[in-house]
Amino acid sequence: MEDTRERLKIAQETLTNFEDAMTSIADETSLEREIRSLMAAVDSDLARASGLKRQVESAIAEFKRIQAETSPYAKMLAETQEAIEKLVADRTGEVAKMSEVERRLSVANLAVEVLGTSGVRAHILDHVTPILNDRTGHYLGQLSEGEITATWQTISATKAGELRDKFAIHVTNTKGAKSFGGLSGGEKRKVRIATAMALQDLVATRSAKSLPLFIFDEIDHALDSNGLERLMSIMKEKATKSGTVLVISHNDLNHYISDAITVVKEHGLSRIED
Repeated sequence: MEDTRERLKIAQETLTNFEDAMTSIADETSLEREIRSLMAAVDSDLARASGLKRQVESAIAEFKRIQAETSPYAKMLAETQEAIEKLVADRTGEVAKMSEVERRLSVANLAVEVLGTSGVRAHILDHVTPILNDRTGHYLGQLSEGEITATWQTISATKAGELRDKFAIHVTNTKGAKSFGGLSGGEKRKVRIATAMALQDLVATRSAKSLPLFIFDEIDHALDSNGLERLMSIMKEKATKSGTVLVISHNDLNHYISDAITVVKEHGLSRIED
């Protein structure tokens, strides 16, 4: 635009000079051509300036239109922001849940430790094991004449030789068998009777109010005459020290027990014989 104004100024000055001079036709013609050329250049510059103005105005209008439009990513951005906020809230909730789970796990681990093999259970077993071994040895020594020993243990060896916390009874026979499985039927019965009576004695000592009554159902099963005689000797000992002993058996024990009741079952009915 400045260039155009400059050319217009020159054209006007030229025209003024022409009018003042008017010296010759040739000069006039030359000046006229010069003026017309300058005027054409001015018109061209004005046209170009007008076109540029229209382009600028169009660009401004397009800019305003775009500026006024809603961004196509606005909804996406809002949804993404909402998703992020939800994830943060969920994570906060999960962290709270995890803290609660960790707390409960800690309590559970403590309970396992207290109630497990190395906790209260081990303490109790370590306390009662000597008593069980003493009473089992007392009864089994009489029943087997000292040939069989049974030891209560709180630790056992695995097949691989590793030690594990396990409550078990180790049985040996001085005449051969090194385990409970190697004993005869009568010998196994003696071990069972001895350990059962040892447990019975332990329970009796722990009871707040002891009941002076001992009931043995078919305790004489699988015992030979010598074993039965020794067992009856133990029964008399218990009756003398602890109270009443009641023995239930399918065999005739009148030779060992003076006070006996015979019950006969016939046709689905039971009766007591005189």
